[in-house]
Amino acid sequence: MPRKGQDFVIYRGRYLDPLALWANYIDFPGNFKDDGTEFSSIVMCPNPDHDARRPHFQINMRRPLVHCFSNCGISGTYEKAISIIEGCNEREARKIILKHCQIPNNESAGESAKGGRKGTGRRSDKNGATSEARAFSLAYSTYIPQTGAEYLHRRGIAANSLAVWSLGWDQADRRIVIPADDDRGITRFLIKRAVTERQWPKYLYYPEREQCGWGKQDILFGACHLTQGDVRSYGLVLMEGSIDTIHWHQEVHRNAVGILGSSLSERQAQIISKLNPPKIICLFDKDASGFKALRSAYEKLCKYPIFVGLYPKGKSDPAELSGKEGRRVIENAVSVVSFNSRLPRNLKLERKVAYG
Repeated sequence: MPRKGQDFVIYRGRYLDPLALWANYIDFPGNFKDDGTEFSSIVMCPNPDHDARRPHFQINMRRPLVHCFSNCGISGTYEKAISIIEGCNEREARKIILKHCQIPNNESAGESAKGGRKGTGRRSDKNGATSEARAFSLAYSTYIPQTGAEYLHRRGIAANSLAVWSLGWDQADRRIVIPADDDRGITRFLIKRAVTERQWPKYLYYPEREQCGWGKQDILFGACHLTQGDVRSYGLVLMEGSIDTIHWHQEVHRNAVGILGSSLSERQAQIISKLNPPKIICLFDKDASGFKALRSAYEKLCKYPIFVGLYPKGKSDPAELSGKEGRRVIENAVSVVSFNSRLPRNLKLERKVAYG
């Protein structure tokens, strides 16, 4: 559910953040704010056939409607406007919009369970028809039993971080639940982390990308928790995992994000571009997957100064570092050019593609 005070539209029974949707088509002013009014300020029209030199376009923040005051033909529903912008039909436009939606939890579908609610299963619209997309619930228990608490303690996650990052527990899978929020702070899916070596795979992602339109390659974990002052002062730290990112924010600086895997995606590179960090420090795990992640970052982040964090002796994971060690890693990070010069010829980093 959208956070308190955040503008949202009910779209086909789902919560839709209109700014997250329209930010793909409109360059909102830097001082633009959700002021709680029904209509946005007037901005430049995104209609590709509208040769506008002044702002004419306005978004309804409560209903899925837009209007261009110069009557360029884009006025009407979100579907109509996006079909014109994208050059597609309204059915395809609807699929684009649904990627920015979240299905609300049905409070009557399950009983409360120690701070959480059960899932909703399938749902029907007001006519009794089943939703065209499979329904899912992002509800989970906020109560973490001893098994989960012991795991988090071993990983150095403090009690205050449980609340800051809204960590919880999935009783059915017996895993820690980590909400995967996008860069605007909207939960798009859940990360379910194993707490014992017997549980496999280590991570489960719910729901699947085919259900909700979002996958781990579509978000930059921790981006909504960044402190811009820390990013400007120390650079943006890239790491692999969610637990690594949470631990770094807790112990070092709030300037780290996780790519949730061993490869930086095009979408993640675009989010980094919006953050516009002065430099990037890669602090991936000290193994084959970490080196793969470094290679992908080097290929896709050409326009930024890239540095590589070097672990102290005996450490190979960001979550193993104390606050003092983490700050020293930032201070002693070496340029990727210098790091590359030390590598054997068969492991040299090469830039094959570039994303702005």
